[in-house]
Amino acid sequence: MGTIPKVLILSILLSNTAWAGGLTDWMKIPSGYIAEKLAVLGIGDFHGITAGKNYFEYLDDGFVNEFNPALSKKMSHGDLLKLVYEHSDGKCTSYAENSLTKPDFQKAGVAACFAGSSNSDESGQISFNKIRDSLASLTYKSSHRCIAVYMGEGEWLTARHCISELSGNYVDLRLITPDGNFRVDKVINCVESGCDYVWIRPYGTSYSKSVPARLGVEAISKISASDELFIPGIEEKESIPGGSFAGVQKAMKWTRYTRTCIAIKVRRGCLTHTCSTVQGFSGAPVFAFQDGVAYVVGIHLGVDKENVCNDGGRNFAVSINRIKGSKG
Repeated sequence: MGTIPKVLILSILLSNTAWAGGLTDWMKIPSGYIAEKLAVLGIGDFHGITAGKNYFEYLDDGFVNEFNPALSKKMSHGDLLKLVYEHSDGKCTSYAENSLTKPDFQKAGVAACFAGSSNSDESGQISFNKIRDSLASLTYKSSHRCIAVYMGEGEWLTARHCISELSGNYVDLRLITPDGNFRVDKVINCVESGCDYVWIRPYGTSYSKSVPARLGVEAISKISASDELFIPGIEEKESIPGGSFAGVQKAMKWTRYTRTCIAIKVRRGCLTHTCSTVQGFSGAPVFAFQDGVAYVVGIHLGVDKENVCNDGGRNFAVSINRIKGSKG
C-alpha cells in the first residue's frame, strides 16, 4: 500500500454514479459502501496504526456506551466518511507498513500521524498542558518503554505487560516523572484473571510536582459518540532527551486530528477507540474532557488479548471502573 491522498480517497468514494453529486451529498453515502470501496483498494485496514483489523466494521456497528445506553447510536454516514477523510492524511501510514523494507519511510509515516509538543498544534497543546504533570515515561536501559499515570500516594499505574516481561529484574527500569528520574522499587499486580495493569512505586520519592490524575468513574458514563478523547504517548525505544521530564514533554505525541480520536465501544471493563497509537503508548491514560476538566476514563493497553470487549479490537483500553478498587 502506498500513500493515498485524501482527495483521491474522496474521489474514489464518490465515483459511483449513485453518489456523484459532489461533497455536499456525502451524508447520503451508505457506510457499507465506504467499507466496500476501501476493501477494493486493499485498504480495509489502511490505517492500522489507529484501529487495527476491521476498523470500519466496528464503526459501522455504531457507538455503544453500556453505562448510559441512551448515548448509544448508529454512526451517521457523514461522520463515518469524515473519519475516513481525516485519517487519510496522505502522509500518515500504518505502523507496520514497510517497516522492514523502508524503515525511513515507515518512521516518517508514523510521525505524520501525530502532533506533539515539538510541533505546532495549539488545541492539542492546551489539552496536554492540563494533564502533563500526571504523566511519566517508564524507561528500560535508557529507552522509553511505556507511559505511566500518577494515581497519588506515591503510586503510578501502567500496563502490566510493560513490567512482566522483565521477570522481576528492575535494575535498569526507571520512571521519569515531573519530580525526577527514579528507579522502580515496588510492583503491585492487579488481582483479576487476565488483567493487564499494574501499580509501581519508585524508590523513596517525595512528590511535589507530580499531580494525581482525576479518575473518571462517573465521567465514563457521559462519553458520547461526538466526544473527543486524548491519549498522549511516546514511541517505544525512543531516547528521552536528557533523561529528564522536560525531555519526556518534548517526546510526547498525540493524535494529529483530535476530532478523529473518539470512543467506539464504552463497556464495563473495556473501551475501544480510534486514536492514533504505536508501540510505547501502552499504559497511557485515556482522557475525556468534560466541562474543561480532564478525567482518566481508561488505560490504553493496545491489543485486547483477553477479548474483554468481544470484538478483537486493536486499540483497546481497560476502563477506569474495572481498575478502581481491584488492586492486590
